[in-house]
Amino acid sequence: MIFNKIINVIHAEHDAKIQNITITPQNREESEEPKFSVFSGIVKRLIMSVKREEVIWAYRLILGREPENEDTVQWYMVNTPTYRDLRECFLSSDEFKSREHLLTNPKNAQHKAVFVHIPKAAGTSLIAWLSSFYPYGKTCSLVENDPALVEKLKSDHYSFWSGHIDYAIYSNLPSDILKITVFRNPIERIFSLYNFWKNSDENKESASLEEIESIIITKKMSLYDFCTCDTKIIEEALFNAQAKCFYNGDFLERVNDNPSEVLEAIVDELNAFDIVLTTEFINEAVSAIVNILGVEGRYVSLPRFNQTDKKITLHDYMIIYNTLKDKLALDFYLYNYASRRAKQFCRYRVPRIKMKCTAYPA
Repeated sequence: MIFNKIINVIHAEHDAKIQNITITPQNREESEEPKFSVFSGIVKRLIMSVKREEVIWAYRLILGREPENEDTVQWYMVNTPTYRDLRECFLSSDEFKSREHLLTNPKNAQHKAVFVHIPKAAGTSLIAWLSSFYPYGKTCSLVENDPALVEKLKSDHYSFWSGHIDYAIYSNLPSDILKITVFRNPIERIFSLYNFWKNSDENKESASLEEIESIIITKKMSLYDFCTCDTKIIEEALFNAQAKCFYNGDFLERVNDNPSEVLEAIVDELNAFDIVLTTEFINEAVSAIVNILGVEGRYVSLPRFNQTDKKITLHDYMIIYNTLKDKLALDFYLYNYASRRAKQFCRYRVPRIKMKCTAYPA
């Protein structure tokens, strides 16, 4: 166990140098302490690491939200030996620099809401922005394997919920809350997923076995190999992954037997959502969203988090399209459906614009 922790710290130090992240005190004078060897410095980090509860409270007090997941908490525990390091890491983050302006947002949203965050569909910025309209302690991050999940779903304490959740989870929330989601171009989402796993660390202590397997497999693959992979865990992540978030039942079994019936059921479910957008319409929709939430007063524009410099090329786009167009048929249909919903929402500024479901795409 201690060996694995030492290896993780070495990886973290290496990654920090690459990303130009400073994780040691910036104002420490060299004369105050003797120079340590690499190994003794690592051991010192293990001894002085901040506690899990301290990282969680740093999120709450500085960023005004709960941590994304346990992986993030573990990273700070390993890489921030002192309170000062932890504080500096948070205060120098891009999220805080953007969120410090969000602190001026009025905390008077009149309606409770849930944001269904489709994985790799650019929802992090919108979640941070929506959360800023609710008082401290009234927002709740939902995680599928959270032991307290049922309690969080049934609690009257919260006013805004968000997370990578599906029908089985969000359907347990109160029926009178606003429902919001964002779809992404299926090809761009696959490209983002591929690069995310390709550049992730398989040695994360809190990663699930499925996630570790996905990362290990993807690291050895080209984009073409990834798209044509027949490993079950990869196929499930690619096969109409946006559509299955909104289906009540065994998606994989039913979509093969009767895809038209599944599509119709999903569209009926999405018609019950108050706001359905695509990533292209988020900025245009912010004023309408604020109006529907019942927020009064001036607010700041939407921040941008988790942006990447890696842009999809035409060559990559065609690789994904030619290899996965059949497996992404429902996602393509629902992306176009969401685009129409988003256009009408931005134009008329009213929620729940229902649309009929046409025949399943050939």
